[in-house]
Amino acid sequence: MEKQQQKQLKFIGKVAMPSMLEANGSFYSQFQELEDSQVLNQLDETNQLPKNRSSLIVFGPENYMYWQGLVYEGELAELPKGLMSYDLPESTVATMSQEISDYQFHTPLSFELTQAFDSAKKAGIEIPANLGLSEHPYFLQQYVGDATQGLTKQTSVYLGQVIDNVND
Repeated sequence: MEKQQQKQLKFIGKVAMPSMLEANGSFYSQFQELEDSQVLNQLDETNQLPKNRSSLIVFGPENYMYWQGLVYEGELAELPKGLMSYDLPESTVATMSQEISDYQFHTPLSFELTQAFDSAKKAGIEIPANLGLSEHPYFLQQYVGDATQGLTKQTSVYLGQVIDNVND
């Protein structure tokens, strides 16, 4: 894992709340439903970035929101029906990449987080104990490429100052 500067991005997709977490600790059925709808394929044609499927966790002090969709760059005249967008700021991120053969949205979320946080620790990158208290509380995973020809999985933990008093 290494530090990099991440430009501003737009995440487009659907939100799944923690109550929708499946027995195996993933949100796989929500991803499959979104992928089956073909709406992301339509966005692939207008996106200025390579084809990607992505997940985003937006942490709060005591909870989180889990997004599934894609990372988008460029102007979007209108969001497809049923989708929402979330603007990710330019930020320093701790990031790692690996070549994989298929999407891993079925993997338990806790495993993905632990793997990334352990990798950051080994690299000497400090991550707040509670990302929900960070000014950039984001955990982004992008699967770039075509699943039939292999993918690059890029995991990024946004780094920011810890907010001392969340009530201010």
